[in-house]
Amino acid sequence: MSLKRSSLFRQQCHIDGTWVDASDVLTIEVTNPADRSRLGTVPSLTRGDVRQAI
Repeated sequence: MSLKRSSLFRQQCHIDGTWVDASDVLTIEVTNPADRSRLGTVPSLTRGDVRQAI
């Protein structure tokens, strides 16, 4: 994947003004449905992570 501004591509969650990974460091792969290529990942948040975000 080619991006003009790669700094805008984040593979973390924005919680309380900070970019963070999931506390258990697990991720979910994000794929392009057209060709099934890997686009990136997103954190697989735990219940505790979600409570912190709320």
